[in-house]
Amino acid sequence: GAAAHWMALLAGLGVYLQAAAALKSGKNAQALMAVEKLFRLDPLNLQFIRLFVQAAASADLPEAAVQTLEMARDHYPRNIPIINWLGNGHGWLAT
Repeated sequence: GAAAHWMALLAGLGVYLQAAAALKSGKNAQALMAVEKLFRLDPLNLQFIRLFVQAAASADLPEAAVQTLEMARDHYPRNIPIINWLGNGHGWLAT
């Protein structure tokens, strides 16, 4: 549940901050590797998913972003941000 997602975020806070900093500085591969560590803590954490999608898009890996978002949509079918991100992701694939 939501409490478990928050616990995973707290447990992975250091790695999350490293991934966000790597993404901000253009080190997309480093950001992706860090988010993969976060996914081991909680693969359905929306914060981790959002960071992964941003890193994958920045690394020119739209397929990875879309696959992750499709998995997330299956788990969160009424989550509007995920649906919007998924629509954007399909747009990335079309270009």
